[in-house]
Amino acid sequence: MKENMELERKDLVIDRDVEVDCDIGHQITCYLETWFDVDKKFGTNTAADDDKWLNLYAKYDPFADTLRLEFTVTTADSCEEGEYVPTVAESQLIKDRYYLNEFIQQLLAGAYRYRLYSQNKLSSEPKRFADALLGSVPITVIDYENLAERFEDEPKILSVMDFDLDDGTVSVTDADGSRVYSLQSVSMAAYQAHRSRQLTAEKKAEMFADYLDGKKIEQTPLVPGM
Repeated sequence: MKENMELERKDLVIDRDVEVDCDIGHQITCYLETWFDVDKKFGTNTAADDDKWLNLYAKYDPFADTLRLEFTVTTADSCEEGEYVPTVAESQLIKDRYYLNEFIQQLLAGAYRYRLYSQNKLSSEPKRFADALLGSVPITVIDYENLAERFEDEPKILSVMDFDLDDGTVSVTDADGSRVYSLQSVSMAAYQAHRSRQLTAEKKAEMFADYLDGKKIEQTPLVPGM
């Protein structure tokens, strides 16, 4: 933590087990491991009691691009809640480390965003599907093919996806290889994965993959002649 008590990269470990608001999909919640003096940062008093601890959570709205931190101070017989509004630098640190670079770019998240978009359930009412994805930028078909080819050699590329609303398909290249599904299949798989609020992110991903098992369709090159 800096002298001005602003959080740094080394102060946080972000848990990959996330929860998505199943009703509107506008909030992503993630647990943060704290490797800094929480009492000094938040004005709590946990250090003097071994049976008292603080749990910290990040709550991110990718459509409004807002992030806040909530914490609970828990003992054997009590639980107090608090909230902290991160600085611009702290907010960007958390979003860069997890939400934008890892979670939102995965197929399940993209499929869930597509389902909400296709059913007009996004309060932002985007005119195009690309507008429903935070940080999206236009690329050409050639750019897409080049990114897919570079995937294994470029660790910063987590996945490459092409949602073709005209053709009704989604092409994806990630750690599991390259494949094509119908948009109907990935939409229904996302629905199955998000039906219950009680499921962990790991279980949702498992259900999503199980539903898509055997539903790959024949892959055709995006660029004619390839």
